Amino acid sequence: MSMQGLNFNSWSLGKKLSGVVFALVFLMFAGFVLGMGNSTYGLMKARAVNSMVFLDTTVRDMLDIYANTVRQDAVRANKFFATNFPGEYEVEAGRKINIGGRPVDTLKNGDTVLNLDTAAVDRFSAGSNAIATVFVKQGDDFIRIATSLKKESGERALGTVLDRTSDAYRRLDRGLDYIGPLTLFGTRYMCVYTPVRNSAGAVVGVLFTGIDMTATLQELKAKIGAIKVGRTGYFYAISTRGANYGKLTIAPHDEGSNILDARDASGREFVKEMLEKKSGVMEYPWVDKASGSTAARTKIVVYAYSRDFDWVVAGGTYLDEITQPSIDMLTRFAVIALLLIVALAWLLSVIIRRTVGSPLAEVVGVAEKMASGDLRHNIDSSRKDEIGQLIYAINGINRGLGSVIGEVRAGTETIASASEQIAAGNLDLSNRTEAQASALEETASAMEELTATVKQNAENAQQADKLSETASDIAVKGG
Repeated sequence: MSMQGLNFNSWSLGKKLSGVVFALVFLMFAGFVLGMGNSTYGLMKARAVNSMVFLDTTVRDMLDIYANTVRQDAVRANKFFATNFPGEYEVEAGRKINIGGRPVDTLKNGDTVLNLDTAAVDRFSAGSNAIATVFVKQGDDFIRIATSLKKESGERALGTVLDRTSDAYRRLDRGLDYIGPLTLFGTRYMCVYTPVRNSAGAVVGVLFTGIDMTATLQELKAKIGAIKVGRTGYFYAISTRGANYGKLTIAPHDEGSNILDARDASGREFVKEMLEKKSGVMEYPWVDKASGSTAARTKIVVYAYSRDFDWVVAGGTYLDEITQPSIDMLTRFAVIALLLIVALAWLLSVIIRRTVGSPLAEVVGVAEKMASGDLRHNIDSSRKDEIGQLIYAINGINRGLGSVIGEVRAGTETIASASEQIAAGNLDLSNRTEAQASALEETASAMEELTATVKQNAENAQQADKLSETASDIAVKGG
């Protein structure tokens, strides 16, 4: 495109009008699309976040409902297990029974010795879906003296002690029962620990029942893992309990690892913040190094606290994934708007060309012919607008110039006739002047001849005078 083509002042009026209208319409549509896109983006983001919150709450509620159901089963099982021991509990500290290679105090219920009474716990486990254990309190420890609980090796966990770091131990040591999920020898159980007391009211043992949650929890985890957030987002859970604080308890990958010290691209310890707040919505920049990415993208995560599992259940994805529908919608609107603008600009250019450009071009053509002296052309128009008034004025100028030129021609003819008459008079005068000049020449010639004669006569007279004088002189001398 030439520099002249870029010069707005060199454009035709129709082109200028089309350009101005196109620019105004484009700005109007652009503002509308951007405003609508921004509003749509905000609305889509809010809806996506609300949907994520709903899903996260649903996942949390799934876990809580499951935990509550299993807890009730475990509580009922514990009560049923307790019915097997109707007598008073007593400990015979002086009577030791070797259990698991260590001497253990004897715990009795009525006259029944409970140490190594595996028949009672096996009978209970066979009639229910729960495991059972009888503990005796010896010093500060709770020792398993009869149990259907198995170690990882498959052996009974006889003679093992309750972990002093566990939440169950802390409550039992204060004489309180404990209900909640625990991992025992690598298996997740919903556990119920109930302290038992002797006739003096002192805690002498514990009755335990637990329901294996492994299969159902894995099934539940699989269902949770199948819930997608955006394109790549997922749900996960982080433990907020004791030694497992910050440990991934549910995750599509790296489950079991501790992410407490994880930091986002800005160095923010977002996991610690989530565990402290326990519920909320968070955005943070994240670099997905696993996919080889080096650029940070904004992640959004919603999280809620599951009291039954003592987990923070979170669901997150990249922000651009949940807002992609609004971006796609904005793109579609932008394309549609651009097509509408182009169509409108084309339609306006056609209308302007027909209503303004073409009539003006016709007027310019007539004006140019008028400038060259051709006054034979008029423009037929019934328009009453400014263009019609201009055409009417041009036609009037054309008629006025024609009238003036007619008058000039008439005057010219008169002047030509007078000029011819003057020319004829001049010719007659010239002829007369020539005749007079000829007569004058003849007179001049006669005058010259007369002058010559007079001169000759004068000379003759002078000579006569001289002769007369000479004669006189001679006469005198002779006298």
